[in-house]
Amino acid sequence: MLFFVVGSVSCGLAQSMTMLVGSRALQGIGGGGINVTASALIGEVVPLRDRGRYQGILGAVFGVTTVIGPLLGGYFTDYLTWRWAFWVNVPVSVLVIVVATLTIPAIPALAASTKPAIDYAGIALVGLGAAALTLATSWGGSLYPWGSATIIGLFVGAVAALCAFAWVESRVPEPILPTRLFGGPVFTVCCVLSFVVGFAMLGAMTFLPTYMQYVDSVSATASGLRTLPMVVGMLITSTGSGTLVGRTGRYKIFPVAGTALMALAFLLMSRMDPSTSALVQSIYLIILGAGIGLSMQVLVLIVQNTSNFADLGVATSGVRCSSSAPRCVTPTAIGTDH
Repeated sequence: MLFFVVGSVSCGLAQSMTMLVGSRALQGIGGGGINVTASALIGEVVPLRDRGRYQGILGAVFGVTTVIGPLLGGYFTDYLTWRWAFWVNVPVSVLVIVVATLTIPAIPALAASTKPAIDYAGIALVGLGAAALTLATSWGGSLYPWGSATIIGLFVGAVAALCAFAWVESRVPEPILPTRLFGGPVFTVCCVLSFVVGFAMLGAMTFLPTYMQYVDSVSATASGLRTLPMVVGMLITSTGSGTLVGRTGRYKIFPVAGTALMALAFLLMSRMDPSTSALVQSIYLIILGAGIGLSMQVLVLIVQNTSNFADLGVATSGVRCSSSAPRCVTPTAIGTDH
C-alpha cells in the first residue's frame, strides 16, 4: 500500500511522460502485491468452510471497482483533469493502510535459516517478456507495420524471454511460479479459465466504453454509466456463488456455468450495431457480468483448496496473474482496430 500511494502521488505530480511512466511502475509494484496478498490472506486466516463466502465478497468488490474505475475516469476526463485519476487513490490508500495495520494478523518472523530466496532472474524475464508483448501489440499496425523488423523482433524477444523464464523456473530453489504446479490438471485448467475470465472482463471494460462513445455518440461519463449493468451481474453471482460454495462445498458447476454465460454474452454482443438500444446492451452486460462473477473468485478458491499450504501464495498469484495477463494484449488490440 505504501508503494501504491507513493506511486499515485508521483503520478499526480508528473511533469513529463518519463516521470509518469516511472511512477506507474512504482504503482504497479504496490498493486501487484495488494492484488495477490488480498486473496492469499483469505487462504491464510479464514477457515476452509468460510473461504467461499469471503472470496465471493472479494470478487464482488474487485468486479465493482473494475467498472467504477473507468466511470470515475470518464467523469474526471469530462469535468476535471486526468491527474484526479491518481489523486483519488490517496485517501482510500491511507484508510486501507490504517485498517490493515490494525487488523491483519501478525505472522511470526522467519528464522534466518529459512529466509526465502528471491527469484530475481524469473522476475526480470517475465517482466521483459510481458513488456515486449505489450510494445508489440501497441506499436503493431500503428507506429510500425505488423511485418516490420521491430514488431517481429519484439514478438520473438517476448517468446524468447518467456521460454527462458520457464527454463529458469524449473531450476531455481524458490521460483515465483513453480513449474511443478502445472503437473496437476486442476491448477492448469484454473489458470486457463482465469485467463479467459480476465480477457472477457478487461476486454469488455476496454472496448465497450470506446464503442459507446464512437458508435452511440455518448460522453465518457455516460459510457461509464452504461457499463454499470455488468456490475449488477457480477455482484449478484460473485457473492451468491461464494455463499453457495460455503454451504454446499461444491464449486465445479460455477466456472463451467460462468464460462458458458460469458460465451453467450459475447455472441450476443458481437451482433450489436448502431441500432442496438441501450436496454438491449444492458441485458447483454448483465449476462456477461453474471458469467464473470460465477467464475472469477471460485477459480482462486479451487486452487487454494487443492494446493499444499506451502504453495498457497504462489498458487494464488499464478491464478490471479493469469486473469491479469490479458492486460498485455486486450486494450492495444482494440485501439489498433479503432
